[in-house]
Amino acid sequence: MPIQDAARAACVSRGFLHSWRHYSNLILSDRTLGLLGRTFEETKTHLTYKVDKILTNHYHNGVKVKTLKLSLGPCKDIKASYLDRWLRIIKPGIQEFSLVLSSVMNKSYSFPCSVLSNEAAASSIQSLSLLGCAFHPTSILGCLRRLKCLSLCYVHVTEDGLAHLLSKSSVLEWLEIEACSGIVCLKIPCTLQQLKFLSVQKCKMVQLVEIDAPQLCSFHYGGIPDADHYGRTPAIYVQNSSHLKTVDISPVSLSGILSYARFSLPSIAQNVESLTLHGRSEVCVGFNVSTGPFKNVYVCTLVCCNKT
Repeated sequence: MPIQDAARAACVSRGFLHSWRHYSNLILSDRTLGLLGRTFEETKTHLTYKVDKILTNHYHNGVKVKTLKLSLGPCKDIKASYLDRWLRIIKPGIQEFSLVLSSVMNKSYSFPCSVLSNEAAASSIQSLSLLGCAFHPTSILGCLRRLKCLSLCYVHVTEDGLAHLLSKSSVLEWLEIEACSGIVCLKIPCTLQQLKFLSVQKCKMVQLVEIDAPQLCSFHYGGIPDADHYGRTPAIYVQNSSHLKTVDISPVSLSGILSYARFSLPSIAQNVESLTLHGRSEVCVGFNVSTGPFKNVYVCTLVCCNKT
């Protein structure tokens, strides 16, 4: 039942009100709270008010929330004190947490590591997604023993901070990093023994990607075409590519993709079966997937100028 309908029903039913106050899966956005179609200012005001009321009630009623998804895109000037108060609800038992802020916040919000300093809370979370904030993991960050899915988008995080976060996430299976500033050398350590999917998109500062995840099956890289000040696709190295079957590369410079593939990808293409390259229209001279390091590729797609 949509949250708006649930809230209305709670107004006329004591039994439903009791159930709502103990509801453990909260997905709060302008859509789920019935705010679509209102003016921007109305949406921002009502979204903040409703989210604050719901989370305050749940917190004071001691509800153990399993899923909390906060989508606050319309609120680009939301106060950090509000966010800090709402995040108090992250307690032992939470399994999925998602925070979506405006990518053009008036003042950058730094996600507090303190909410994951409790070992019981940190070890219960299985999915973590952050968009539009800063995240600087420190020594107080708890061990994310059950974290399987991690997504960081438009998040300011340093190389050291990301390395510390990954060191706490030994069972990670799915990792997405998009438009994250502060990372020049991206290193995926061998401690991520269960990582199967890795996507790195629009991280314009990245010059080097080193991957040592032995179970990695799918790797996707996408640059910002012709906008990166380094002017080249970063060097990509995979220490153990025995399980790597799917590779999708969209480089910084859309020209010269075939040359890049011939000289830079063989080291990671030993067992690749599906290879997708994005670039401008080029003459496919000397690119043969039937022999050499590409001999196992049975699906090779070259995407050029919106044509395949």
